[in-house]
Amino acid sequence: MSLMTLLELGWFGVIVLLAFLMLKGSVSALFALIAFLGAIGIHYLTNKGDPFIVNLAPLGAGFRMFVAEFVMILSLLTGNIPLFLLSAAYIPFEYYVGD
Repeated sequence: MSLMTLLELGWFGVIVLLAFLMLKGSVSALFALIAFLGAIGIHYLTNKGDPFIVNLAPLGAGFRMFVAEFVMILSLLTGNIPLFLLSAAYIPFEYYVGD
């Protein structure tokens, strides 16, 4: 594993952990649905290859990107700006570095 892959995995772990800790109890079903649909839309628009291929293999780059997009939208809806900025900065990093 390269250093960049380890950095990606570590950053992803921090985002997921902070999302669990910071958003716990403040997310409604409507917010989750909006975030899910928004993340699917962003994932469709930013897919590197064919936009109709959505590769969400567990812990693959596409899955990590989707979860980061989901957390980014969810944190924006709940007003958690630090988590929004952390996940928004992760997305271009994951997109350009890749596996």
